[in-house]
Amino acid sequence: MQGPSGIAISNSQEIYIVESHGHKISQFSLDGDFIREWGSQGSDPGMLDSPWGIAIDSENNTYVADHKNDRFQKFGPTGESWLYLALRAQAEEN
Repeated sequence: MQGPSGIAISNSQEIYIVESHGHKISQFSLDGDFIREWGSQGSDPGMLDSPWGIAIDSENNTYVADHKNDRFQKFGPTGESWLYLALRAQAEEN
């Protein structure tokens, strides 16, 4: 693994690990058997750049904080890209 930066376990008892240096998400069974991985470095929908943090909902959708792309991404149960929310903010100077 290349910089694991988040882990989540789904209701279906699968482990999801996000890698900030590998720019991907890996999915495993509770026994540690590899299921699938998705993502690659970039800024297009479905691509990741230094992802940091992961969550899984009750329908096995995956939510990832896509750090260097300043957005959150939602992936479907098999890794397909569904949605992203871009967030950019700048601090005010006093």
